[in-house]
Amino acid sequence: MNDIRKDFLESIHINTNNYPATFYERIQNIPLSNIETEYCAVPNYCDGKKEEFHIRDLVGTNHQRYAGKTWIEAYLDLDRGANIIELYNKNPNYYKEIRDPNKTDLGLIKVDGKYYIFDKAGGGNNRLITMKIMYLSEIASGKIDSEKLNEKYTFSARIREIPKDRDLPYIIIALGEDLDYGVNHSNGIIRLTKKFSNDVLFEGDLKNIKDFFLSLFDTNINDEEVVRQRLDSIRKTFGFSGKQYQEKLEQLLPGIRE
Repeated sequence: MNDIRKDFLESIHINTNNYPATFYERIQNIPLSNIETEYCAVPNYCDGKKEEFHIRDLVGTNHQRYAGKTWIEAYLDLDRGANIIELYNKNPNYYKEIRDPNKTDLGLIKVDGKYYIFDKAGGGNNRLITMKIMYLSEIASGKIDSEKLNEKYTFSARIREIPKDRDLPYIIIALGEDLDYGVNHSNGIIRLTKKFSNDVLFEGDLKNIKDFFLSLFDTNINDEEVVRQRLDSIRKTFGFSGKQYQEKLEQLLPGIRE
């Protein structure tokens, strides 16, 4: 163990020969499909918000270096761990600054009320894993002032959230990549435009976009040739798409396979 890391643990009253049991909880990978993760990675697809989160609700990361490790294993393996500790020692107030939504550069995905460090939204593995260790050490000490603890370990981050209707990421990606619409999802509103145009073809929220998508393939509403062309646009890349994407599109559009 690097001396600075050992010194830091000892400075927060951790016996490095007998870690608290919570240090051995495993860091979870983000429980999303590849398509759902891709959806969250594109700001125009997945509406992001700056909001507060508590470090107790941070349970995982998409960084393969740390996912699956225990919190203490990840802390000891942080690629910039020594630098983070040096910066913390020089300016502990830095962590107060990232509570400010206007100053934070952290990035997370929120799934079912839990948070996962997400590099495509900003990440922050080194800082957040270190903060998680500090939080767990304070909990283990038994000397808890809940109000102070909540204030100290509540931060702000750019949050990407998966919709409750798990069909929607597949629909958004099909609209943006297969059907070639311009997609902009901001402040809860989705706007679809013609590619390289400002002509708005749809404007609404996630509750409306599914009905709009399905309507594009309804021959009772659209000319059969137009529907065929739209299906052909999806079929062009369908064979090269992942199994999850194919299965979801087949559920939504039974006529996708000729």
